[in-house]
Amino acid sequence: MPVRILLKDAITRPMNIFRRAARTLRSTLSDILTTYRWKRILSRLNLQLLSTLKPRKVFTVTNGKSLFVLKLTTQQGLFFLRDWLPHVQAHFENQLVFPELVACGEFSREKNWALTTWIDGDSLASIFDDRDPDSSTWGGRGVTQHHLDIFFRALTALSTLSLGPNTLREPIVTDYVLSGPRLQQRIYSYVHRLSSRGLLHLDQLHLILHWCEPLLVEPSDKQLLFTNGDFQFRNLVVLNDDRVGIIDWDTARFSHFEIEHCITYQTILLWANLAAQTALIHRSRNLFDWDDRIMHAYCVFNVLGRMVSYSRNPQLCHHFGTLLANLLRGVSWEETIGAHI
Repeated sequence: MPVRILLKDAITRPMNIFRRAARTLRSTLSDILTTYRWKRILSRLNLQLLSTLKPRKVFTVTNGKSLFVLKLTTQQGLFFLRDWLPHVQAHFENQLVFPELVACGEFSREKNWALTTWIDGDSLASIFDDRDPDSSTWGGRGVTQHHLDIFFRALTALSTLSLGPNTLREPIVTDYVLSGPRLQQRIYSYVHRLSSRGLLHLDQLHLILHWCEPLLVEPSDKQLLFTNGDFQFRNLVVLNDDRVGIIDWDTARFSHFEIEHCITYQTILLWANLAAQTALIHRSRNLFDWDDRIMHAYCVFNVLGRMVSYSRNPQLCHHFGTLLANLLRGVSWEETIGAHI
């Protein structure tokens, strides 16, 4: 072996060991600081920790009388919890329930914390996350027609609220509208992250923008709708009085095409349940008037997002990569979703 290669190896090996050690140290110090901050918040609010829903991020807590959710959230999530949901709850009084903000504050420079009421009911998360015994991944295997009834009941209710210009102050609404330039920036971000991991070629960006073009032009004849941005079975809770609770508002937004987003998003997440996928598509066609160009465009957008989310899971990454390839070849979104079965 040449001396130059030996010297290079002698230099880079200890440097790599040092980098790994530094990352481990940073992660350990960050965990210690995060734990300390949560303990201070619990002490200040006179609350006790009951369980951890997401490590270092979401917890169930109690004051001895009632249950609450204590979690990290975004400024966007705080806006919806504090300024929007209380404003519209009366409209959905007999249909939907939203978490109520009890207290909030700054957790760090980039993060906020929020204490919200606990929505007591039957969570659909366990149904959606039902796993195949031979697989470490989910795919909505446990979803039935009954669960689809709940999904459509909540989505149909949300679609009944018209967001006119007088509903909220226009600048606040505009800040959280996902369309046009904001959506295009999200696409750029997805493509950049996937290409940096070798999962996508940058020269595919032009084709992706071509198929997503219907989403990049703000329509004048479509009303704005809102959802929590992650409208899926995991975030639905059925109460004893049959109302549906919607939780997790960290990525909530307004959009002209929110129905199309919710349908394509939930459909691609049911990748292990062909019967549920088929039923969801057919029932959606009967309930909502959609444009197939918009549906195809949002399917491209949502598949990109899932590729980013599951880029470290080879099985799911391959699955969503195959879906994207078919969509970019012009295969219809309905055919594409069922092509892997």
